[in-house]
Amino acid sequence: MGEGIGLIIAVAAIAFVIWLIGQIIAIVLFVIFVVPIYIVLLLYLGLRFVATNIFVAMDKFFYLGFDVPVITVWLFWGLAIGAAIQGYRELRSIYGRKWIGIIVLLTPMLLLTFIGVIKNATGSPPYTNMVLIPAGEFQMQSHLDGLAGTFSGEIYVEAFYIDIYEVTNAQYKKFIDDNLQWQKDQILDEYHDGFYLDYWNGNSYPTGKGDYPVTRVSWYAAMAYAQWADKRLPTEAEWEKAARGGLVGMKYPWGDAIDVSKANYNGNFGGPMPVGNYTPNGYGLYDMSGNVSEWCLDANDYYVTSRGRIIPEVEPISGTEITHLVDNFTEVKNFPERVLRGGSWDNYASDVRAGSRHALEPTVAYSKLGFRCVKPVNP
Repeated sequence: MGEGIGLIIAVAAIAFVIWLIGQIIAIVLFVIFVVPIYIVLLLYLGLRFVATNIFVAMDKFFYLGFDVPVITVWLFWGLAIGAAIQGYRELRSIYGRKWIGIIVLLTPMLLLTFIGVIKNATGSPPYTNMVLIPAGEFQMQSHLDGLAGTFSGEIYVEAFYIDIYEVTNAQYKKFIDDNLQWQKDQILDEYHDGFYLDYWNGNSYPTGKGDYPVTRVSWYAAMAYAQWADKRLPTEAEWEKAARGGLVGMKYPWGDAIDVSKANYNGNFGGPMPVGNYTPNGYGLYDMSGNVSEWCLDANDYYVTSRGRIIPEVEPISGTEITHLVDNFTEVKNFPERVLRGGSWDNYASDVRAGSRHALEPTVAYSKLGFRCVKPVNP
């Protein structure tokens, strides 16, 4: 019997050794092959993110706010900083006083402050809660969901600022407090379908919903808010360029795959979520996919009359010249319909893609409709 127990122990020991050797080999192979691949992938993703965002972030900080090429801006600041460093060296060698050198080094910052004062005095767009989208071409690839097919093309868009978040209940409350004609009991019937702000208690949003996107707003109401805020609704081209976050040919603002951790869609939460609840895209914008569908400036007929084609190097805007449309938006009729982008909390995954678009009459005020605003760099 003792020999049997010894045999069992020996077999168990051999099995344990084999298992241990297998584990060691697995760990070694993991370290040699898998870990480097993970590191390379992380570096790739990190570098791609930096490449997408760093110049936008730096441009937002240093951009002069005037109609000059970006390369000129960087040459200007390069010369200013270089001159400050050389001035520091020269004055230190002549006077030997540290404080003189510090003043010289502060010169570029004083210059930046001075430019900021000029920009503020000339009415340049604010940075607060907005992101700069640089000028340039992008591949616009939109799906009209059965209305007029699919179209794509290279579109040049001028630089503009766009709201980081969708307009919230709290923000909209300030607007109607300042503009009584857009309150629930004052708005004209021709500007809504009867459901305008119907979830509000009078002219107050529900308790605890201040940071939720405002919904049940018609295109007319969104246009009025934007005008009050000294902004406007985005064109389709502006909206899609911003939504893509610098990526090319991807389905969503972050890539080609979607799940509930990335966006509010498919009725997963039964309604809108507070703004900024998900990871932003490459431009630092939140909720460009799902949550609420966002009104755009354009009428739907542009793509119908152009037979699904985009004219190269033209930023499309349908119906009329932008300034005229913004100044006379109350004269717009129900048809052609106005475009919505981004999809909502109640849409399927295919409807919240960066290229998905819908169109509704401007009086419609569904629970799935909201908006955000833009402001051109050079109005």
